[in-house]
Amino acid sequence: MTGRDLEKFLEKSTTSSSGEEKQPRKKGATLERKLAAPSRINSKLHKSAQTDQQNRSTLPEFRIRIANVLENIQDASCTLDRARTLALLRSFIDNTIDTIWSVDPERFSLLTWNRSLEELVRKGHGITLRVGMGREELWPSGSEFIEKWNGFYRRALREGPYATEYTVASGSRVLELNFNVVQQDNRVFAISVFGKDITEKKKMEKALQQSEERFRMIFMSSPAALSIYEREGANRLVDVNPAWERATGYQRHEVTGLAPGDMELLSDFGAQEEAVRRIEAEGGFRDITTAYRTKNGDNRIGLMSGEGLELDGRQCVLIASLDITDLKRAKDALQNKSRDLAEANIALNVLLNRRDEEREALGDSIVANVKELVRPHLKRLRATYLSDDQAALLDLVDSNLEDIISPFVQKMMTAYAALTPTEIQVANLIKDGKRSKEIARLLNVSMGTVDTHRNNIRKKLGIGGKKLNLHAHLLSL
Repeated sequence: MTGRDLEKFLEKSTTSSSGEEKQPRKKGATLERKLAAPSRINSKLHKSAQTDQQNRSTLPEFRIRIANVLENIQDASCTLDRARTLALLRSFIDNTIDTIWSVDPERFSLLTWNRSLEELVRKGHGITLRVGMGREELWPSGSEFIEKWNGFYRRALREGPYATEYTVASGSRVLELNFNVVQQDNRVFAISVFGKDITEKKKMEKALQQSEERFRMIFMSSPAALSIYEREGANRLVDVNPAWERATGYQRHEVTGLAPGDMELLSDFGAQEEAVRRIEAEGGFRDITTAYRTKNGDNRIGLMSGEGLELDGRQCVLIASLDITDLKRAKDALQNKSRDLAEANIALNVLLNRRDEEREALGDSIVANVKELVRPHLKRLRATYLSDDQAALLDLVDSNLEDIISPFVQKMMTAYAALTPTEIQVANLIKDGKRSKEIARLLNVSMGTVDTHRNNIRKKLGIGGKKLNLHAHLLSL
């Protein structure tokens, strides 16, 4: 029974028992009538069976008609659902950002496509797509891209579904292409292609690869001993650099996968526990001094710093260590020398203080001896009858003795080492108020010599050319 036959049958079934026809059908009620038809048909058949008990041979024919009616109703319902499904699928396909299209398996000409492919082709080639379009209409004759796409389609027919990467002609975008063969009744009637834009993904992968290469280059060329440990489990060693190999004596292949305890590398367990604690609490640590033992048993000292990082999905820690053994030994030696020098300086100061005390005691002894053993005899000698020359010589001896015991002379000798002994003697006489004529007589020199000594004393005391009284200046010292 066809769909038209079904409609005619349903029209007949809507007539009332009184023979009156119902109101004309509304156009939008077809589906409801089709879905209600089985109950009406069963009612009609039941009535016919009661009124025509004589002709039972007609029942099989009605049963066949019922089956046909139900089948046509089911087909109509499926057709409506299929239309909606196709509309939804078409909406999904057109609004996806991925490019989707299909070609026929013989000429590889275009069958269907979505909006993304249409926009891509329009922007890249300035062409509007149409059914039956081939590769020759996208690229000039003889272009390498024509043969490349022919190869893509042939491979799908030969191998079945596969995926590959493709860079568009402009080089601005990279697509991940998925080729599939579409079959019905074991016959391929189309090749479908899904193109996903992976340009940003490729850029990120390239940036990540470059970052990893930079990290690897820094890791391998660093002068510091670098090692990477897992933070979970047994804290096994993941990788080491050449500087670490040189510092410990172990080779990379010997230690990869081992824990520090397996190598007996760290001998300072307190420092190791502190490093682990700070990694867990702060994510890293700085400048922890630790002792370690090399492969040949040499005890060394390292300054460690560590930082947590993620490596291939694993939580790890990067540890940088500098061998400060020689620096520590040099520092200890310098501290020992500084301590020795400090002790020597203390002893020297003691000796200098003792020498000053002895010098002061010696000076006091000389002054006392001059005053007690020399001056009395000079005084008695002066009371005798002396000639003028003898009296002058006696005054000179007395003056020289005074110079020897004078604190001023001692100060001048210490503070003004540039003065000669004669200049110190002249300066002492000037301080005592002696005039140049008296000084000349006492020293048995000429007046010009005394004036020369005066000028030299002024220059060496820093008052040469200044209008300062030498006698007053010497008294201020």
